[in-house]
Amino acid sequence: MGKTYKIFAAIHSEARSGDVWTYEKFIQRPRLIKISRPKSNIYIIVTYRHIDENFESIYNPEETNPEETNKQETNKDGSINKKNLNKKLKRYRLTPNALVIDSYYKTKLFLENQTEVELCVVPVKSYQFCYHIKYLWQHPNDSIRLATYLSVVSIVISLLPISYFHELIRDFFKFLISCLCRCFNS
Repeated sequence: MGKTYKIFAAIHSEARSGDVWTYEKFIQRPRLIKISRPKSNIYIIVTYRHIDENFESIYNPEETNPEETNKQETNKDGSINKKNLNKKLKRYRLTPNALVIDSYYKTKLFLENQTEVELCVVPVKSYQFCYHIKYLWQHPNDSIRLATYLSVVSIVISLLPISYFHELIRDFFKFLISCLCRCFNS
């Protein structure tokens, strides 16, 4: 069963980093977590980051300096415009069930900003090697994805038996030479 989370957009400095921030605490601090939708097979593997005071002060700048916000939100007569102030703070305020995630992963899970959705968040064990590869395979940073693709291809090629590979190349050249000979003879 899942838990209900409120989805928030990642700030600019966290975009494309592969991190998801949440208040969720685990018994052992995992490096990676698996986030899935309970009624489908869609899931992502992301780096787990815990929301702390430093993150809150960056994500919620209006709450850290209310005097500055009050100066900017005033009516024509000089009184504080509480209606606009509350709207502004509500837009940024993190809730206890917050999940701060970038647009790349939101698209993969079909999530919208400021919506509450049921998700299963489970830590990934360090010995679950396939999930570590999946994390790199679906990473939002293109250079990390490309390096992973090339690494997997090079591992697969290196695992091919050398003798089989030599026979394959030899047969390919025999075929190529025979095709060329037929072309020139006709």
